[in-house]
Amino acid sequence: MKILKRLITGLVVVAVLLAAGLFLALKFIDLNQYKDKIQEVARQQTGRDLTISGDIGVSYFPWVGLSLGELSMANTESFGSDDFVRMGGADVKIKLLPLLKKAVEVKTVTLNGLHIDLQRAADGTTNWQDLITGTESAESPAEPEATPAEESSVEAGSALSALAVSGIEITDASIRWTDAQAGTDATLNNFNLTTGAISPGEPFDFNTDFSVLSNSSGIGAKLNGEGEVTFDLEQQRYTVNLFRLNADAEGDALPNGSAAVELGANVVADLTGGTVDVEALTVTALGIALNGEIAVTGLNGEPAVSASLESDAFNPQQVLAELGVAAIETSDESVLQTGRISAVLQASATRAELSAIRIAIDDTTLAGSASLPDLSAAVPPLRFELAVDAIDIDRYLPEVAADTADAPQSESTAGATTTADQPLDLPLELIRQLDVEGVFRIEDIKAANIRAKAISLPVVAKDGVVRANGIAASLYEGSVKADLGLDARGDAPAFEAGYQLDSVQAALLLADLLQDDPPVSGQANVQMNVKTSGETVSGLTAALAGD
Repeated sequence: MKILKRLITGLVVVAVLLAAGLFLALKFIDLNQYKDKIQEVARQQTGRDLTISGDIGVSYFPWVGLSLGELSMANTESFGSDDFVRMGGADVKIKLLPLLKKAVEVKTVTLNGLHIDLQRAADGTTNWQDLITGTESAESPAEPEATPAEESSVEAGSALSALAVSGIEITDASIRWTDAQAGTDATLNNFNLTTGAISPGEPFDFNTDFSVLSNSSGIGAKLNGEGEVTFDLEQQRYTVNLFRLNADAEGDALPNGSAAVELGANVVADLTGGTVDVEALTVTALGIALNGEIAVTGLNGEPAVSASLESDAFNPQQVLAELGVAAIETSDESVLQTGRISAVLQASATRAELSAIRIAIDDTTLAGSASLPDLSAAVPPLRFELAVDAIDIDRYLPEVAADTADAPQSESTAGATTTADQPLDLPLELIRQLDVEGVFRIEDIKAANIRAKAISLPVVAKDGVVRANGIAASLYEGSVKADLGLDARGDAPAFEAGYQLDSVQAALLLADLLQDDPPVSGQANVQMNVKTSGETVSGLTAALAGD
């Protein structure tokens, strides 16, 4: 805060001195006569060519100010022939007499045709570092801290009685970034910005439009935005109300080749407290409208983010179409028509957690929580607890013709079957890095006309071993228990499976499975324990052992 106040004080002092000097001299001096001298000094100081093509204009009363026509500064030779900076024109004027009362009144600031070319070479050097090298010389002596009394005196003596800017107008600006080291690029083009009158504590409107393009990413977009800004320099508090941003993007990297995004929010940034609050947030994309709030804390120390998001009802089939995915063929035409999602996010630099997860598709709801407790790991550990209330999978499968099951296999289909010697191609390196612990539950499920209830699927992955021990379900007045395991620590993966079926009523199961009168009845009890290892189907078959 002291730095800002001293900067403003310096601005006022410089402006007053300039005004006094200009008032006496500028009427009789034409700065255009000194273009060659200015260009020569710039060349000596920077080693670059500065070209002043336009006129230099100066006003002295009642507005003291400077206007510049077209000018440009070259890149260094190693970064090509394009200009480092090019400007079409600029105009800045400060009213003279209010400065005597420590009031700053600025006429509309205009800037036209500013173009900046930023580059990083393959060796990591940039096309601007030579301009700042001179500022990185020997450190200046540390400035002694002001005592509370001195600080109060400085603040009292430097306070402005008023600050007012008639507005800002920026037209046709652009910034190009090229990174030869990373092989990336990005360009901001046709940037325009206009604001209303600016004064601390008073709201002012702004409007902007621009386009962005990245050839390396294959994405381009046109954006426009508006809002109402209020700022308080003393309290370091900045507010943007009724903010709206629309983006229309195109590119091969986007699903379906294009995407439209609409964003709205009210934003309050308290830099003294290190917080940013985003309220009345709305995001619309891919046919989904999200609403929520975001709070950022700890910007002065350890940043943390908390957010709650909830969608309006959306059509899942429409979302698939927006993603360029063909509509899913289902036996029930009424499914995949309604969806809703919601969740609460808590995140910091070290961990992230999603709680109150709720994903509803038609009559089915997935709920629970998931977390990444250590974001510093190469593959972050995962913890989860998720549950589905009820789902009829048969409704989401395509309708099967009555004679399909009995149809003979064609030669083309038979030739497409996987050979026994084909490698399994499991991602063993990834499996060895997994650290997963969680449980997935389904209260009621129907698949292939078979029903099961109270399904529990616990999963633990650690040090190259993945286990699903304690799988359980209720099935036709009986129960199913199972243990599954994958050991990826060796050169070839090893598998084990244990399965126990107790007191299942065969008649009830077969009636649902066959959709006909059951051919047999009775109580089924089955037990199986097998182990195997190998990298191919034939290898797994040869190594199979167990009961």
